This record gives sequence, C-alpha cells and structure tokens, in this order.
Amino acid sequence: SGDPLFKDRNEPAFEVRGVVVDEHGAPVAGASVRAVSAGGQGLDDDLAAVFERLVAVPASLDDATSGDDGRFVLRRLAPGSCVLLAERAGFARGVRRIFAGPGAATGDVRIVLAPGFVLAGRIVRTDDGPLAGVRIGAAAADVNTFDEIVEKVRLAWTRADGTFRFDG
Repeated sequence: SGDPLFKDRNEPAFEVRGVVVDEHGAPVAGASVRAVSAGGQGLDDDLAAVFERLVAVPASLDDATSGDDGRFVLRRLAPGSCVLLAERAGFARGVRRIFAGPGAATGDVRIVLAPGFVLAGRIVRTDDGPLAGVRIGAAAADVNTFDEIVEKVRLAWTRADGTFRFDG
C-alpha cells in the first residue's frame, strides 16, 4: 500500500536525510525528529475533528535525534507523503511535509526551529477548587492549514492541582 502509516514488508523503505537548524541557520543538536502520516490537506474537516486527531498523537513512522551538526536520518519510510516534526526544549515545533519515494528529493530536508515560548496557568472552579484532567488548547491566530495546525496548536491537560503548561 502507498500509505506510509501501513508499511507493507514487500515495499521498499526510503531514506530521508536532513538537518535541524535555528532561525539563524545554526545546527540544533538533540532535536527529536519524527515522521508521521500526512493527514488532511486543509481545514475541510470539522475543527473539533482536527483537534481530536491531534490529541491522538500520530503514530511515528520513523524517528531520529539530530546530531551535534543538526543532521538526522530516517531510514524506514514507505513511499508516500508524510510530515516531519522536529522538537527540542526551548524551541517551537518545526514541521515539514515531504514525499518519500523513487526520485524524490529527500537528501537534504531542512527543518527550522523558531524560538519557543512557555504558557502556564491554573484553572479553578469558582466554588470547588481546581479542575484536574481538563484538556486545554492554545493556537496562533493564523492557523489555516493542516500543517499549520500541527505546527502551531498545542494541547495540554490540567494536573491534579489545576495547573497546566504549554512548552514550545
């Protein structure tokens, strides 16, 4: 099958090489790089359904960690579209949609990580203390495509004391 989420043992695996850099082009060492199924192309879906897919945390098709030079290699991708997610503490998530397959340009994928942020707080009831286990979402105002949702939307759950924290 051509869906990278369900790799058939008889299909060839494709290699993707790349580099994770900061906004100034300096290598970012120790970034977690994951390939996930590409998902939808836009916001044709109900927004709640899109958020539900994000909550599910897409299964990783392959993963790697960037070296001191920011370079990474993914070696087990089936042919088809996928999204590369790069994450490291102190940075916003980097996202890059690619196509793996015969003739695809997958030898020098560049993922840029912008400076990150921290948003923390506490949710309480007006009459009965903190709320635990509440799902909270934060998004940039300019979210228009599936890739932007993956890149710019963050989800968190409140702890027992009602506190939450978004990193990135």
